[in-house]
This record gives sequence, C-alpha cells and structure tokens, in this order.
Amino acid sequence: MDLHLKGKVALIAGGSSGIGLATAQQLAREGCWLFLCGRTQRTLVKAKTSILVNSPQCRIELFETDIYESEAAHLLIAQAFHCFGTVDILVNSTEGASFSPHAEIFSNKNWLEACEKKLLGYIRLTQCAFELMKKQRSGKIINVVGLTGKEPSTHLVMSGVINAGLINFIKGFSKTAAQYNVCISGVNPGFIATPRYNAFIHALAQASEHHDELIEKNLCEEIPLRRIGRAEEVAALITFLASNLADYITGTTIAVDGGLSQSI
Repeated sequence: MDLHLKGKVALIAGGSSGIGLATAQQLAREGCWLFLCGRTQRTLVKAKTSILVNSPQCRIELFETDIYESEAAHLLIAQAFHCFGTVDILVNSTEGASFSPHAEIFSNKNWLEACEKKLLGYIRLTQCAFELMKKQRSGKIINVVGLTGKEPSTHLVMSGVINAGLINFIKGFSKTAAQYNVCISGVNPGFIATPRYNAFIHALAQASEHHDELIEKNLCEEIPLRRIGRAEEVAALITFLASNLADYITGTTIAVDGGLSQSI
C-alpha cells in the first residue's frame, strides 16, 4: 500500500531510541526525509546509521537539544525549516515522568519537573510546528502519550496525570488546528519493549525484590494478547496517522496495548 509519504518531512522529537526510532525507520522506508531530535549526539548518530542501513537514500538531519527548555522548541522548528523548507509531520515521542517512590509523589519539585518535561515539552513543540503548518494549510501532529492517561497506575501516578492532560490537549486543540487542515492525534502505547519499559520493569523488580523475568511474566498474564508489544507495532499506527489515508482522523487518541485497557 502506498501511503503517499515520499518526500514528506518528518520531525521526530525523541527519534534516537524506542518508539521514536522505530517510527523514524518506518517513515524512512516510506520515503520521508527525517529531522531527528535527541539529547545526545552519540545516540542520534547511532540512530541515523541504523536507519540508513535499510533506507540508504533517506536524507536525515540531526539536532541535539533538550526540548524541555523553553527556547529549544522554537530553535528546533526553525532549524528544521532551514534544512528542509517545511515540516509536514511532527511526532512527539520523548520520555515521560521518572519512576518515583510513593513518598516522592508529593514533592512539588518532582511535579514541576514532570510537567515541564513531557506536558509542556509536547505543547511547546506542537505550538511552534502549528505556526508553520497553518501557513501551509496542511500538517500532521502525532503525540506518543501513554496508557496511564486513561488507565491510572499506582506505580505511574505522575505519568498518568500528565498523559491525561495531553489527551485533553489533543482533543481541545484539534478544533483549532482543523480550521487550517492540520490534524493532531495521540497514540497510547501499553507495555512496549523499549529502553524505558526495561527501566520500568527493573524498578518494579527492585521494589518487590523479584527478578525482572517474573515481573514481566505477571504483566503478560494481564494482557489479553499475553505478550509485550513491539515498538514497530506502535510505529505502524503513527506512520498511518501521518499519511493522507488518515486525513479524516483528528482529535482522538488510539490505544496500542494488546487489549489491556478497560476504558471505552
């Protein structure tokens, strides 16, 4: 199936690992040009090398920055425009709140940090990209959010609150964006095999004094499909949402969780 993505420019925040990297790889295979943002040059270069193995014709530009800083979003979009002359697709796929002991949930510092990172980081990038897209009267913005936005978790309270805020933002902002033919949507991954997932499993294992393998086994028993998802499976949905086959999809957030979520 031709998704008509050839020559489109995709900016991927968090494109050097996990779901962001898997998305970059799939978009490259569809013919997109890539502008990858990450916090370390080493991981960005490694990501670029891995993408070019299967997509040697792909043009890839790298930008090392931390989008959690307020000025970084403006600089990132400006640099992408300088390199490619446009941004057709924005994928926000950066890390969420850290895994904290229950006592730290009530730390004002931790809450402010968590909000500044993912919540405001996504909103800033969306705002900057939208200013460019509305002039083009086209664009796709896809936010990798998280299942805890609809399914609260004792172990991920901060992530849940921030993800719920992002889901609300996506729905609310979609009506404004639609006036300029810009679509914004979200993806709610469940348990997906990524470095962040591995860190989460390890944190649970340490807290419970069990092995990582036992924690994962117990998690799989709660998932109807009885397995952990792959980053490529989330990336497949993001790639579809970025294409013109999804031009009538906006303001919604879609779960990729093996049937785990209970919400409608």
